[in-house]
Amino acid sequence: MGRPLLRKAERLMRTYADHVAIGMTDAVNAVLAWSLPEPVVLAFDHHYRNVIAPRTPTEVPLQVLP
Repeated sequence: MGRPLLRKAERLMRTYADHVAIGMTDAVNAVLAWSLPEPVVLAFDHHYRNVIAPRTPTEVPLQVLP
């Protein structure tokens, strides 16, 4: 985990600051998931799927598995 990842996570947190409380852990998990060939997050929280949208039009939505 380095500064580039933390900067991306911080931008993601700021993007959703008005919508829902996305913390640093959630933001880092999302950024890390998007670095995978198939972006998957293991979570019971539905905000990954229902709130956090892809950052670009070509980015794949996060898949959430329990």
